[in-house]
Amino acid sequence: MIFNFSLLGLLTMFLLVYIYYSKEIKDDCEGKVFRGILLGNYLIELLYLGVYIAMREGNNISIGLSKLYFSGLVIYNSLLLCYMISLILRDKYKLQQTIYSSKVKLMKYIFIVVDVVSLVLLYSLPIEFNDNIIYGMGVSVSYFMIFIYSILGFIVLFARHNSFGVKKFKDLFIIYIINVTSIIIQYYFYDICVIDIGYILITIYMYLTLENSSYLEIERLRLENETVMKSSIDTTKFLSNMSYEIRTPLNAIDGLSQVIEDSDDINNIKEDVKDIRAASKNLVDIINGIIDIATIDTGKMEIINENYDVYAMFDNVCDIARSRLKNSKVEFKVDIAKNIPSTLMGDAGRIEQVLLNLLTNAIKYTKEGYVLFKVDVINSTSLCRLKMTISDTGIGIKKEDIKNLFERFDNNGNSNKLGLVIVKKLVELMNGKIDVESTYKKGSTFVVTIDQKVVNILEDNVENTNKKKKLDIFDGSGKRILVVDDNKLNLKVANKLLMSYKVEVIEVMSGQECLDVLANDTNFDLILMDDMMPNMSGSETLDIILKLERVEGYNIPIVVLTANAISGMKEKYLKAGFDDYLAKPIDKYELNRVMKKYLNSDKKDSD
Repeated sequence: MIFNFSLLGLLTMFLLVYIYYSKEIKDDCEGKVFRGILLGNYLIELLYLGVYIAMREGNNISIGLSKLYFSGLVIYNSLLLCYMISLILRDKYKLQQTIYSSKVKLMKYIFIVVDVVSLVLLYSLPIEFNDNIIYGMGVSVSYFMIFIYSILGFIVLFARHNSFGVKKFKDLFIIYIINVTSIIIQYYFYDICVIDIGYILITIYMYLTLENSSYLEIERLRLENETVMKSSIDTTKFLSNMSYEIRTPLNAIDGLSQVIEDSDDINNIKEDVKDIRAASKNLVDIINGIIDIATIDTGKMEIINENYDVYAMFDNVCDIARSRLKNSKVEFKVDIAKNIPSTLMGDAGRIEQVLLNLLTNAIKYTKEGYVLFKVDVINSTSLCRLKMTISDTGIGIKKEDIKNLFERFDNNGNSNKLGLVIVKKLVELMNGKIDVESTYKKGSTFVVTIDQKVVNILEDNVENTNKKKKLDIFDGSGKRILVVDDNKLNLKVANKLLMSYKVEVIEVMSGQECLDVLANDTNFDLILMDDMMPNMSGSETLDIILKLERVEGYNIPIVVLTANAISGMKEKYLKAGFDDYLAKPIDKYELNRVMKKYLNSDKKDSD
């Protein structure tokens, strides 16, 4: 009877494998794990049949086959748990492919290590036979591991039930009920091959439900519908909350501008201008944050790893933090480890963004006491683990609010601080970790841990963009600059900023006008070119100019001047042929860098 059941089971699994591979195969993580389950089940049936025949013949190889058989049972259960976890990871990181891939890789390594340890233990323990019954410590360890995997499966299933739809949850629940029932019956009734039948039923059930193409299409449509609905609700809430955030600095800008119009007191005007600039900077930060969130949500946020001077980066962060603490009673404490390698590889700009967001929050919500910025380090041969801590004695965070601190919305559906949402996502994109501890009305501590690659090169060879900024305006008399922008106000701003250099500025309002000017006059030292212009964009104008330059023999540096400042655009523009990149609103330090680079090349660049 057992032989007939085993033969029937082997035939059933052979047919299932044949049917599965005769159709289009899903190549995602769950599909790969299911293939492991399918082939594993086929091998289990084959091994069980081999063990049965060897035992009947009194063959000594039955012990080895038995250990292989029980190993297969352990691995089969680990694959079931792995399948469920991969479904959870796909749901959680469906818009963050890089993080999803790293989590899947980590999961794979963990299961491999656990399985290898289990199998080594199993093979080192004895297995015995008595009246065609297999028993011994090796068998007990196998059942123990199978039981542990099953219990973990139930825990994960109920703990993360929100990650599954009702039908998927029901299917997974049925699978684990069949699994546990088969294990219990098999453990107490050795002479019945229940566990093999149970695993065949599980594999067939998975094929007909979770891995069924019609089921998967329905599930895909369900997830898309849920995503669209949730996205629509979230977007409405988000825009409503962001409307308030944007209107706050706009109100300051507009209100103070009206005050300046009616004021003759130059000192008051200067103070109001400082406040307008601060509000403008706040507005730019909010807009950049919205762009960053949109970029991250679409999976297009890029981490650009380059060599950087780590101490220069921290100095820049500290300088900005100190400037925001002017006229404040709050003490700013800095404690940066001295043994950090001077040159690291990573995205220094994104690390600065993370630190400044956290420091800005700490400063904003701390009225007395101190804000501490501390950096510890753990060094290895090739990696440097930066542990960056921002502590404060501010108002703190309520315990119930901490868990939603980095989510888009809090418990009441209100938008959280955009900076913190971005911080969490950026840290995850850099494969880092952020932790927070807080006591309400006493203060908070944020700890960011990020691994960076150590670069063993001379410090002089590092292209450092994080050195202290220094505005060193030079006399550019005799130099000519062509500014191309379709907006009169933008042209006015550019002209005002360039006045300090005493250069001659020629303004045009379209790509075609730019080409018309160059057709008669190529005696320019620099072109500042807006990109997003109607009829002919800056990029299209650039292509024509580059062709003309090759024919006519002149060579004018062309710097893109654009409000399109999302991640990766600088690299895109440089690849397109622009010599450099300036983002709007124009930063006077960045403009100064460009001016010195292209108009004052005979002097040493000191920024």
